[in-house]
Amino acid sequence: MNAIMKPVAPQICKKIADGECSVLLTTVLPKLESPYKIYLYCPLPNPKKDWDWQYKPHLYSKGGQLKWIDGAFESTFGWELAHQKVIGEVTFDNAPIQLFESFFPTIKRTGLSWDEIKMIAKGKPIYGLEISNIKIYNRPKKIDEFRVGKIKLPCGYGNYNTYEKVLLTPPRHFCYVNELTT
Repeated sequence: MNAIMKPVAPQICKKIADGECSVLLTTVLPKLESPYKIYLYCPLPNPKKDWDWQYKPHLYSKGGQLKWIDGAFESTFGWELAHQKVIGEVTFDNAPIQLFESFFPTIKRTGLSWDEIKMIAKGKPIYGLEISNIKIYNRPKKIDEFRVGKIKLPCGYGNYNTYEKVLLTPPRHFCYVNELTT
């Protein structure tokens, strides 16, 4: 495993694609040596936090571009819904930065206020991952296109075949995945 998949809120996915966010936040650090890839999974908005999420504009993708579209007022022809898909990848090159209120320049690069960061952290230490080499996919990738390890299955007469396990559910904080070859 030489990459991770991390769920990132739709608003932050848009900020990363627009270049407004160059530091990705996490409360749990992966045990990988840098540099490594981070695949950005864009979940649905949380209906418990955003009670009117179905009425808000949703994030769509077309040709490597992300756009907020209100389905009631704009045509979505040719645009693909980006929620519940992997919208792109970034590379993480440096050591993680533990965020404190005094690190204003780093906090500013997250695209969030300090109050929003504290709400995400929920009292835990929070780290910033400086991202580089942002690549937004022309067509968002589905979760089942990623592999998360190998298993051996019997194929008769004491022989075994090795298969890669397919990722079927999105990660809560992050999960280790194999790098995509295409």
